[in-house]
Amino acid sequence: MIWLITAILLDAGYKFKNTDYYLERQLFKLLLLLKRFVSYRFVNFLIVRDFAGTAQGSFYGFWLEINRHGEPSKTKFAIQYGTEFPSIRKQKFAIFRLFLLLSSFLIAGPCIAQDYLIPSDTFSSSRFLTLAAGGSILYGGTVVGLNEAWYKGFDRTPFHFFNDWQEWNNMDKMGHLYTAYFETELSYRGARWTGIKDPGAIWLAAGLGILFQSTIEFFDAHSARWGFSIYDMTYNLSGTALFTIQQLSWRDQRIRMKISSWPRKYSTAPLFSDNSPETSTLRSRATALFGDGYLERYLKDYNAQTVWVSVNLHSFTASTKVPRWFNLALGFGSENLFGGFTNNWTEGEANFSLSQDYKRYRQWYLSPDIDFRKIKTDSPVLKTLFNLINVFKIPAPAIEYNANGKWRWHWLHL
Repeated sequence: MIWLITAILLDAGYKFKNTDYYLERQLFKLLLLLKRFVSYRFVNFLIVRDFAGTAQGSFYGFWLEINRHGEPSKTKFAIQYGTEFPSIRKQKFAIFRLFLLLSSFLIAGPCIAQDYLIPSDTFSSSRFLTLAAGGSILYGGTVVGLNEAWYKGFDRTPFHFFNDWQEWNNMDKMGHLYTAYFETELSYRGARWTGIKDPGAIWLAAGLGILFQSTIEFFDAHSARWGFSIYDMTYNLSGTALFTIQQLSWRDQRIRMKISSWPRKYSTAPLFSDNSPETSTLRSRATALFGDGYLERYLKDYNAQTVWVSVNLHSFTASTKVPRWFNLALGFGSENLFGGFTNNWTEGEANFSLSQDYKRYRQWYLSPDIDFRKIKTDSPVLKTLFNLINVFKIPAPAIEYNANGKWRWHWLHL
C-alpha cells in the first residue's frame, strides 16, 4: 500500500514574471542534486508547472511515496505552481515558516509506519535516505522561500547585531524557545526511526535543531532590516538544550514546551490619528500585523498566544497517587501588543498611538495539563493522535498573575 507524505507550503511573497522563475529554478536544482546523490531506483521526480505569470503567490507541494514499511516505492517529488496562496510580506515571523516545515515531519510519521515514527531496531539505510531526501528538499525549499518572501526586498549588509530584547514583550523569544524544542524533538524521533541509537540520535537532533534556527539568524544578521539577535539565539539554544539535557539525563521528556492560542475579536471603534482627520480601528491594525486567516492568527497573534512549560509531576514524585499523564503547566503571555516595541504606527501619512487604556503588560499562568505520550494504549491510531496533539496545551482552568499586579481566575483558558 502506498502512503502519501505532504511536506511543505511555501509562500513566495513576490509577483512572478513570465520570464523569471527564480524559485522554480532553485528547487529544480535541489531535485537534480538529490537525484545524483540517491540511487535512481529510489528517486525519480516529476515536475508539473503552471506558467501563471500573474500569480501573487504560489502553493508548493512535495510528494514522497513510500510503502507501509517505510521503504521507498516509485518515489516521486512534484512541484505545482500557480495556485493562489496569500502572501506574508510585512512581518517577519519565524515560527510560521518553521511550523510548516516541521508539520510535514509530524504528518509523515503516521503515514510511514501506522504509528508515530516507530524506531528501527537496526540502522535502516532506506529509512535514512527517505528522511534525508525529504528533509533536504524541505530545508532547501524553506531557505529559498524565506529569502524570496522576507529578505530579498532589503539590502544585504555585513554581519551586524540587532537589539530586540523588548520587542513584542519577549513573546517572540518564547516562540524561539518553543520552536527550537519542537524541532529538536522531531529531529530526534526521525533519527530514532532510521535506527540511529542514543546518544548519537540525541546529538544529531541537537545539531539539526540549532541548524534550523541558526538559518533564520544568519539571514537576519546580513539584512539591513534586521540583524543578529543574541537574545533570539540564546532562546534557540535554550530550547534545544531543554530537550537534549533531558534526553541524555532521563531518556524522557519530563518538561515539555507547549503552545495554545485562541482567536481574538478586536474592536471596530474608531481610533483618531494624532496628526490628521484619518481614523483606524484595532481590528484593522490587528489584521495588518497578524493577518486575517485562522492559521495566521493562531501562529502570529501574540495577544492570543500563550507559550507553556508543562511539567510531568509523576516523573518527579513517582507517587502512585499522581496519574502518569498529569502535568502542571506554567504559561507566559502578553496583552495589548499592537507593535513590536510600542503601540504607535503609521498608515499612509497618518500617525496613530494608543492611550494608556491599552497598556502593554505580561501575564503568567498556572494550569493543569496532560502529557498524552504518558497515556498507555496499544492502538496505533491513538498513539499517532496523542503525539500530534501533545505539542498543544489543553484548554483548562487557569490562574493568572499579570504585570499590573492583579490576579485573575479563568474557568477555561484556551
